Amino acid sequence: MTRAEVNAIGTMLASLLHADESTVAVAFAAHAPCTDTRGGSVSATVSADGFSATSEAVSLDDALHLARAKLAREAAARAKAKESSL
Repeated sequence: MTRAEVNAIGTMLASLLHADESTVAVAFAAHAPCTDTRGGSVSATVSADGFSATSEAVSLDDALHLARAKLAREAAARAKAKESSL
């Protein structure tokens, strides 16, 4: 990879940051083909605000969206638990 290609990845990662987030750390992994995913798959771990979630999918975009959805569900559950404890 060239320096420009590596920097382009940094720019793309910065675009993942949502307006209400101060930091998002993303880790990716590629998985070899198997019986479930003949073309292989990727997993993404998204960390935000001290919590993280990992999802695996055929496409990186789907894995990122699934991990973010897990974080959102967990945040909602924490908020609900905090609200009910008051």
